[in-house]
Amino acid sequence: MSDFISLNAKQLGVVQRLGFCDGSYESCDCSDDGVVAMDDQSPEFTNVDGYQDAFVNLAVLGGEPKAIDAIDLSMIQDMKVLAEIIASDPSYKVVAARKAPLQYKHKEVKPMGLQPGIPPRHFRRLTYYAQLALSKLVDPALKPDGVYGDDTLRVVGIFQKKVGMSQNDGTMLGPRTIGTLIMKCRYSASEMISKLKDDAYLLKESGPFIVDSAPKEYESVYANLVIALKWLGYVDESSDGKLKNAVRHAMYEHFDKTTKIGPKVIGWIIDRIKSQSFKTVKLS
Repeated sequence: MSDFISLNAKQLGVVQRLGFCDGSYESCDCSDDGVVAMDDQSPEFTNVDGYQDAFVNLAVLGGEPKAIDAIDLSMIQDMKVLAEIIASDPSYKVVAARKAPLQYKHKEVKPMGLQPGIPPRHFRRLTYYAQLALSKLVDPALKPDGVYGDDTLRVVGIFQKKVGMSQNDGTMLGPRTIGTLIMKCRYSASEMISKLKDDAYLLKESGPFIVDSAPKEYESVYANLVIALKWLGYVDESSDGKLKNAVRHAMYEHFDKTTKIGPKVIGWIIDRIKSQSFKTVKLS
């Protein structure tokens, strides 16, 4: 595997915390080739629901979908890459679909009837990814380890309070918190403001629209409105099946009961984004 960059001992530890190493084997890298390959793990270990999708999501960053190397781990230090890794993680999809949060001092999300749960190693991986994002956005002193302990409780609480969430004690990482975290990794405050300023200019020239019935020529403006509301934490991914209702409710609740979108309202949204901006921390 000459095209790979070998993992060092610290990076192997990260892969282990992410739940990709079969604990029944002596080493994550059974082939001793410097990478963690899916084929190095037992079928019983890799056949757990969600394992293979999560493994490939990370491994494919460096090009080879069946082996994780140092390139893959370096790429998730990029905020935008990290956003997509979290958004595509099978465990996050369970959180969003069930509205079943990761909880402080817990190690798994139990299944409920026919609805899937999140087993411990998947819980640990999603917690690790969320911690990595929080360490970049909120507090670089937070050391990702996949354990939802006191330090994570504190930083999640800071994030939730900054965003203005009603549930803000840090005890739960649910679809609203993780979804907002994804959006803040995906777009910086300045990127959001730039999008919205362009939209405000268009609305000034062409006139406002009603949030429930945006005409076709305003599709991109409406799309940016949705992105902004998700960025602010007012709409979460679990709302996608009833998005118009969620957007209407968010505008009514957070922006003076308005349903008409014009330059003035876009200005309010921009001001709210400025109040929620975090100074991104660059980590090695």
